[in-house]
Amino acid sequence: MKSAIRLTVICILVILFSCQKSDMSESRCADCFTAEPTTAEIKVSLSPFAYSNYKTTISIYEGYLQDSILFQRFETTSSTWFHTLTINKTYTFVARYYKDGTYYEAINSVTPTVKVEKFWCVSKCYRVIGDHCDLRIKYH
Repeated sequence: MKSAIRLTVICILVILFSCQKSDMSESRCADCFTAEPTTAEIKVSLSPFAYSNYKTTISIYEGYLQDSILFQRFETTSSTWFHTLTINKTYTFVARYYKDGTYYEAINSVTPTVKVEKFWCVSKCYRVIGDHCDLRIKYH
């Protein structure tokens, strides 16, 4: 008898809590666009020693590195910056650091795409996926 009551109470609690909206739905809809975007703002993270005395050289390639199609090259002293790029294209980022008489390179590729959220949000919304490029060197 006691086990039947426990089982009933557990079932009722599961039903009650399964119907609540999670906080994840709010965070998913917070960065939505109402119209489908054609560009994405890519967040690029650099190593902490990047903004020391030496500038870090950043090279952006269209496609993969072996394609050798240089899109843009510049220098920065920032640890985080944003760059606007076209959706559904692959870009390869190369950060060249100089520290203690040695050059270090970090390489990473991103392909920003658009995902349509129909289930989590009230109205149709478009989210950009793959909008972060991590160029930090973990072991130096």
